[in-house]
Amino acid sequence: AGKMGWAGALLSVVALLGFASRGAEGNVVATTGGHFRYATIFWRKTDDMTSNTIEVTIESAWRRSYSSSYFTAAIGAGGEEMMKINGKETPELMFGDGTSQFLESVKITAYSETEDWFMGQQVFTKTYNTPNNNGQPWELRFKGCCRMSGLVNNPDASWDMMAHVDLIEFDMSPRIVSLPVVSLMRVADAMTDKTQSFQLNTAQLMTGTKWSLAVASSDQSVNDQGVVTINTWAVGATGGMMHVLAYATFFERGGVMHKVPVDILVTITAGAQPSFINFPGGMMTARPGFPVEVDLQGYQDVNPSGLFVGFTVGALPEGAHLSTVRGKGAALATPAVMTFKWTPCTHQVGANVICFDVVNSAGVAATQRCLVINVVPDEAPTLSFKLDTVAQASRDPLVAGAAKMRTPMLSIGLEHRLEIIAHDMNPQDTLTIKAVPAPGAPEGAPLTPPSSVMGVAVASTVGGGAHLSVMLTFAPKHDHGGYEVEHCFEVSDDCGGGCPGTDCPGGMHKTVACVTVAVRRCEFVVREGQQLQQVAAIYGTDWLQLWSHNQRIMHPDMQLSPADTLNIGHLYDVQPYDKAAEVAERFGMTPEGFTRLNANVAMDAMAREACTTVTNCQGVQWCVMPNSCTGKSGSIYQEGFKDQAWYASATDGAAAPAGGSAPADTQPAP
Repeated sequence: AGKMGWAGALLSVVALLGFASRGAEGNVVATTGGHFRYATIFWRKTDDMTSNTIEVTIESAWRRSYSSSYFTAAIGAGGEEMMKINGKETPELMFGDGTSQFLESVKITAYSETEDWFMGQQVFTKTYNTPNNNGQPWELRFKGCCRMSGLVNNPDASWDMMAHVDLIEFDMSPRIVSLPVVSLMRVADAMTDKTQSFQLNTAQLMTGTKWSLAVASSDQSVNDQGVVTINTWAVGATGGMMHVLAYATFFERGGVMHKVPVDILVTITAGAQPSFINFPGGMMTARPGFPVEVDLQGYQDVNPSGLFVGFTVGALPEGAHLSTVRGKGAALATPAVMTFKWTPCTHQVGANVICFDVVNSAGVAATQRCLVINVVPDEAPTLSFKLDTVAQASRDPLVAGAAKMRTPMLSIGLEHRLEIIAHDMNPQDTLTIKAVPAPGAPEGAPLTPPSSVMGVAVASTVGGGAHLSVMLTFAPKHDHGGYEVEHCFEVSDDCGGGCPGTDCPGGMHKTVACVTVAVRRCEFVVREGQQLQQVAAIYGTDWLQLWSHNQRIMHPDMQLSPADTLNIGHLYDVQPYDKAAEVAERFGMTPEGFTRLNANVAMDAMAREACTTVTNCQGVQWCVMPNSCTGKSGSIYQEGFKDQAWYASATDGAAAPAGGSAPADTQPAP
């Protein structure tokens, strides 16, 4: 079992219908007998985690038209409407340790004139001596009298429901959310299946929650998922009422079940119900600081009397608002529409349930439907890359030990496109991408590859989330061979707004991802119209040198085709203690010519060893363009060959002897 966070407070709301009268067909909520309609219990541990103190909330509904000296309204200290509840047996909350309190300060949160009820909450504070009752949960009980006279089950009877508290296992219970009165239509005689169903919900999405009835009955049942099924023929042909007492079991160990109750009034009407139109199905996801807006639509289908409709609304989450009802809903083509608007805040993370029904002017209601809005923390966006439409791995510099990733080798002479892709699961987020310095990069280092261009960001919605992509175009130039630099990009999202006390309820998130851009050395891709002589001029050499490196070119004057690849030098495996300056001198290259072929070698680093061990040198290469006229023909073998005539005459810069050549089997002297 785990601890759970508290879902947050509720704001008082009122139902949106206040019809002056009801037809006999819709007047199924009787005005005689007891005035109890609905109740549920939920609890949470207080912020003082060192004590065994909890807050227990009784959410209950009562007959609105009833009044007596023991059942009166008042205005609370904060201006809220308060109600003192009494009855034949005074409603009482028993804490399980011999103490109890009465329901004397109920804060009204919603009401319906049409369905003749008001709903309210009273919060009780209780401190236990121990976190549970000798290893068993404390048992909360809410009881009183009386139920309504017109019920087909338990008329005029007392109610008695229980909830369980164990502060070792949990710091709160689920909260069951429903309208106090749920309406169903009596199934016609011709139908074989005489049942109708509705859904029960909790405001906390707890894995493994199972539902059950307090007492098994042939006329009502509930499955594990909270779908209540009612035999509508349990009442007479003109309709009637029953109550349903159900429990949500949220934890079970050793045969002991931890549960919370709900007692709901179900009305079954014989007339045609009004209907919702396209009520949002499933669970919606919202994030702190980002608004939720839902249009609720309803109408009266069979409507010979010209009935119009409105909406009944249960308690709303803090900060939620409802528009006025637009349209009368007398037909499908002219629905009644009400807009629900809410910007959740950080303290409301978790599942929030808001229940509605459509009620016509005769007092007949649709079966309730509930919005389940799961508020989740706003996620950080992600970054990924595609090179020439192929997905590339990236490195997160904030993750210690993350492998350094790089692009495949890019080619000089080709234009490459690196797409930088940002994605955020929140479709309402606004994303921004920018280049940022790579970790350890020298101050003032270019943020993007030289001569590259970042295009205009394109925003879209992909997979239900916000999507932003920027195309970085990079055409490596002649002196980019060997370029290998890490480039990093940052995506940031939006803060959201609309929550008191903070300018950034969603939180500002920044994600950085890096990719190393690498360019192949010693190769040049020919463009339209380029010839061998032109490419040679680019690299400060002559066509003879280039031709000697490209044996597949059978004639130096032959037409080169676009996209042909030329070798512009020879790859050289760097050995321990090699210095670029010495290698360049050996091959007859100027420092400028060497760095032109090796973009990752800086002029001021040419005098330093590139690596000092065989392991460190593994895979390290340079591109060299040997010049037989200015290079050094000496080698590590020259001591062994120094007495050979052919070798002695082949001095640096000297012409080879006429007709002289080394014997094929000549070996160095021992």
